[in-house]
Amino acid sequence: MTDKERINQLEIKIKSLHEGYRKELLNLEKFKAMVMNLDQGIMVVDNDDVITKVYESFEKLTGYSEEELIGKKAKDVFLNEGDIVAKLQFQEQMELRRNGEATAYELPILTKSGDEIWVSISGTPLFDSNGIKIGSIGIHYDISRQKRLQRALQAAREESDRAKHAEERFLAKMSHEIRTPLNAVIGMSYLLKGTRLTEEQQEYVDVISRSGNLLLNLINDILDYSKINSGQIQIRPVVCDLKELLTNMAQTFKLKSLNKSISIQTELDIEHPWIKADETLLNQILMNLIGNSEKFTEEGSIIIKAEPLAEFDKTVTYQFSIIDSGKGIAQDRLEAIFQEFVQEEGIVIHDSKGGTGLGLAITKKVIEMMGGKIWAESTVGVGTEMHFVLTFPIAQAETPIAKSTEKESPVRTNELKEHLSVLVAEDNSMNQRYISRILEKIKVNFDLANDGRIAVKLSSEKKYDVIFMDLFMPNLDGFEATEKIRSESSSKNNATPIFALSATAVQQHKEKALKMGMNGFISKPFHPKEIDSVLREISNPLLKNNEPKNLDDLNYTYSEVFDSSTLNLYYGDDVEYALEMFHIFSEQLEEILPLIENALGGKNRSDLRHHVHKLKPTFTMVGFPALTTFYEQWEREIDRADLDFDVFQGRWDEIEEQVRQTLLVVHQEAKNMKNFLNN
Repeated sequence: MTDKERINQLEIKIKSLHEGYRKELLNLEKFKAMVMNLDQGIMVVDNDDVITKVYESFEKLTGYSEEELIGKKAKDVFLNEGDIVAKLQFQEQMELRRNGEATAYELPILTKSGDEIWVSISGTPLFDSNGIKIGSIGIHYDISRQKRLQRALQAAREESDRAKHAEERFLAKMSHEIRTPLNAVIGMSYLLKGTRLTEEQQEYVDVISRSGNLLLNLINDILDYSKINSGQIQIRPVVCDLKELLTNMAQTFKLKSLNKSISIQTELDIEHPWIKADETLLNQILMNLIGNSEKFTEEGSIIIKAEPLAEFDKTVTYQFSIIDSGKGIAQDRLEAIFQEFVQEEGIVIHDSKGGTGLGLAITKKVIEMMGGKIWAESTVGVGTEMHFVLTFPIAQAETPIAKSTEKESPVRTNELKEHLSVLVAEDNSMNQRYISRILEKIKVNFDLANDGRIAVKLSSEKKYDVIFMDLFMPNLDGFEATEKIRSESSSKNNATPIFALSATAVQQHKEKALKMGMNGFISKPFHPKEIDSVLREISNPLLKNNEPKNLDDLNYTYSEVFDSSTLNLYYGDDVEYALEMFHIFSEQLEEILPLIENALGGKNRSDLRHHVHKLKPTFTMVGFPALTTFYEQWEREIDRADLDFDVFQGRWDEIEEQVRQTLLVVHQEAKNMKNFLNN
């Protein structure tokens, strides 16, 4: 190859290299222009946090020029002097950067004008050609708008929570204040009916009784609607006989309609009578619908129908129909009747029947909560058909067990009740007189306590067979009084059945009453039969401490806070086995709770997962499957490497109080089971 040819080749290579460098430079210029146009501020600092380079985008973000920032420490310029949290967070991020880790975090900084803005910072270490760390580069993105929105949402959430709690307190207060005197009005009318009355007096008493019950229904409708809207109503399925339930409902309305020219008929095609359903809610649905038909039907008939639609995978779907021959509803009103505060004849305040207009709205919501559907068909002047469809799990037929009290003659039953000793803790004088008269009529021995403090004192001096405890009393309320009676060694009534008497309708109060150790809840106003029913149960010879009992004939009833179906599945009638498992759970939970807190404090993901995994199945074993589900989700989150450890602390903050309450409830239930076995 000649020299000329070699020179030509060199020229070609030089041109090629020049073109390559030119393209690279062009790409760099394009990249630089793109970065400069991003709405993100870029700044470079050395290993000591001293600013070495500031780009134009950062100048626009903060208002500072590069000359004003070069040579200064970033934290001295941008961090608020009094913001200790921000300084600690910044120091933590710098330490990670020194270790060569890239980080991303959010921080409030000050601009040149003194305004505070929030920025999202992505920081990456910078290295020289020898791999030695010489500083770091940070990309800053203004997230002040998002933070303002986040704060506004948080404020709105807190305001919503305050409004919800205010509503609950209002409902509790109104429920108590209205139901307390109403209890006396209705109760005294029951007692007055049992005395010798003239025909005119009987008429007046009937008006008082009807008006009192009407007022009670109005209050119940409003409170039920509020509870449904706030999600306080829970579905609690039990095994029940559908055919018997419908037959009893029909019989109730037959008696109720004796003075009207209405026949109540049933057409029941029930292939599987034994189902699992929330019997209380199903009764409420039927009561509302049949009651509505009865209210708007002056003469003719009301037919209660039930027929199967489908059977699949051990479930059965029934269609229920309430068909009346009343005045009917216009076609353009059929959808409106399921709306709030609307009745067949229009807005409630103009309705002569005196309802709230909430009955059908409540019924619709309850049916939909149970997974069903409701609709209406009607012809004006002919009548109305209300249809609803619900699906139930098919249950095994239960063998009826004759109760010994049902075999007893009335004389024998009354003799048993006369030997009972009852404590009534009630501060309202009208209610004192009402329940006293009920107990006097059946010749039951009882003591009255005007407040919780007196009730605790009496319970330390005398053994009672049952205690009726008002929840809200002066000096010491019913919750605290029950807790003292259950826990104090001086009390002679640690295991005595305690039934709450309260006009409150708030679910949290009922749950709290059970947690404190109460055995049941009687809402005011109450019928004398409710008191009598409790006394019959207590006076059952099988439950007397001084007589032998066959445990096979008695089933332990778990408190309502537990998922009894889960516990029955695990333990059946073996209360001793359940008690043993409750003790093991308590010991294990008390041991693991501080370990969870240590793992969270030390940000030890491995230990935290181990403890969460260990606890996960135990909650189901003591009747809290929802907590098991929570722990399963928590465990899955711990396994995700992309989640920051703070998420796990947040999870614990969500559930800690509920877990600790669960421990207290399990302790109390274990005491109840132990007392059951020892009696």
